[in-house]
Amino acid sequence: MSDYINPALRPRRGTTLKVLTIERISTEHQDERALDDQRAKSKRLVSDHYDGEIDWKSIASRGSGEVIDRDSYREMEDLIDSGWPDLIVVEDLGRICRRLDALRICELCEDFETRLIAINDHVDTFKSDWKTSAMFSTLHHERHNQDTSDRIKRTFRNRFSEGSILVVLPYGYVRAEGAKTDNDLSKDPDAEKVYNRWFEMLDDGASYSEVADWLNDQGVPTGPGCRLNTWSTAMVSRITHNTILKGSRRWNRRVSKRNNRTGKRRSVTAAEKDHLTRHCEHLAFIEPIRYDRILRKIDRKNAKYRRGKQHAKDKREGMPRSRTVWPGQSMYCGICGRVLYYGAHGQPQNLMCKGAIEYKCWNGASANGRDTSRRICESVIELVKELPEFDEVLMNEVRNQVQQLNENAGGRLQEIRRDLDRVEREIDNVLNFIRSGSGSRLLKVELNRLENRQADLADELRSLQDSSQSNIVVPSVDDIRSRAIDIFKSSLPDPQFGRLMNQFIEDLVVLPVQLIDGGKVGLRATFTVNLLSLIEGEPLSKMLDVDVMKHHRTVDLFEVPQRVKFMAEVARQSKLNGESGPELTEREIAERLKITQPAVQRAKRLYREMRQRGLDDPYQVLTAPPAEGKLRRHLHPRYRFDPL
Repeated sequence: MSDYINPALRPRRGTTLKVLTIERISTEHQDERALDDQRAKSKRLVSDHYDGEIDWKSIASRGSGEVIDRDSYREMEDLIDSGWPDLIVVEDLGRICRRLDALRICELCEDFETRLIAINDHVDTFKSDWKTSAMFSTLHHERHNQDTSDRIKRTFRNRFSEGSILVVLPYGYVRAEGAKTDNDLSKDPDAEKVYNRWFEMLDDGASYSEVADWLNDQGVPTGPGCRLNTWSTAMVSRITHNTILKGSRRWNRRVSKRNNRTGKRRSVTAAEKDHLTRHCEHLAFIEPIRYDRILRKIDRKNAKYRRGKQHAKDKREGMPRSRTVWPGQSMYCGICGRVLYYGAHGQPQNLMCKGAIEYKCWNGASANGRDTSRRICESVIELVKELPEFDEVLMNEVRNQVQQLNENAGGRLQEIRRDLDRVEREIDNVLNFIRSGSGSRLLKVELNRLENRQADLADELRSLQDSSQSNIVVPSVDDIRSRAIDIFKSSLPDPQFGRLMNQFIEDLVVLPVQLIDGGKVGLRATFTVNLLSLIEGEPLSKMLDVDVMKHHRTVDLFEVPQRVKFMAEVARQSKLNGESGPELTEREIAERLKITQPAVQRAKRLYREMRQRGLDDPYQVLTAPPAEGKLRRHLHPRYRFDPL
């Protein structure tokens, strides 16, 4: 950046210059004093070129510049949107963020007439050529990152081939002091018998859970790099499939892939050609032939539990949790706070608390997923059928606001036209840059983004021009009721249905309940029905009364026994409720209701106990593990209650 700033620094309003400085370091290994150094450099630039009063604000953060899903980034965007800063000063654009998002921030500042100066990148948005400088700086940063990544990958691949890159070792391996290669590693003699028995059990048909229990009973340590003190099923499975046990080290089975929307990275399976293997016969606990034979046997045994066939793409690979069949992974346990998964007690159609599966919660009750969906939908349909009409005063207020929206629709048309003109100019700039000889992949990505934005704006403009603004109307309660019934009657195992249900059903929590006279433990669901999601148009939905459109519901996810189902009728016919008239015998009541006489006796006994306790509900919510019945996971040796 030149020592002379032209045009000169000046506030947009008043005499106080409002300046925002942005500082960032990447990792915790960097000295935090670097943030102060960056801030001092920015302040020195402003102080040398402006003699008036200055109002300073600073946003300092630590994190990857590729990640835009962070609090400091959102705080900066909010400040720019508010119009507060007259000037933003950074050491370079990379302090804000990496990639083309830095260029987007420059354009955002230009939209709000906020000046942005990146000192080292020679970018000043008040100069006519700032876009060229910003583009070159962004490309330079991206190319530098890619070169560094390629250099690190090359180094690691070569070092692994030479025996270096000693990662955390599983149980049974000893790292000599000062070890630099796998030739300095050795086997623990005590682990020979353990691994031999381990694979004998698997060969005899034992499960990973049985092997884990045996290891814990024998007091076998979990290894130097493990945070847990006891063996788990997942740990046994993971080490069993670690080929170092047969003397073959693996590397680069997983790689990180960047999510361009957020900048965050996630681990994915690497391509087969990138896998590396190094043979280390002195590290083998199990003969390779025996190891491969037992692994094939285990894989055949567990094949029925896998998704997809051999060599076929996993149909749920990369699929978010919201794509599972509702209400799976949408319900939460009221005891430990974890989600409910399919596969309860070996039944794939039943739902069960994840904590109970992992022996971290005592709520081992389950519910059929399809039956749960049906019961919740029936409860919502019953609710919307009884939905009262809107208050007339509320409707008049809503109509006035809708009329105001209709009058302001023209402003949105003008805004879209301005955005279209701006996007078309940006497309021309990128095309001219490409014609000048640059064939960068990033430029093509930017061009594709701009063209998509142009198409979206054109579609929105066409939609507003074709539709009449007078079509914006307030739906009646009958319309809302009809839409709700159509949606909730579908109840299909479709991801789209699941997404809709997650909009309408909020705070879906299940609690274990049991009759006051004992018996089987069941699940009771409590949730909030948000009918605002049925209103088309977000501004309109926000006008309606929340108390009218949000309702709390409770649904039992189990079949009630006969003594509960016929309790009220038994009490009426036997005159336990105090009504006058002839009292029928238990045999006569059983014949009329077509149930057994013992069921009548239990219904009477339950009714008397409820009256004695002053209860209206025969079920009670369990707050402690049940003392009887089958659901006693809290007595298992691996159980440790660990709520979220």
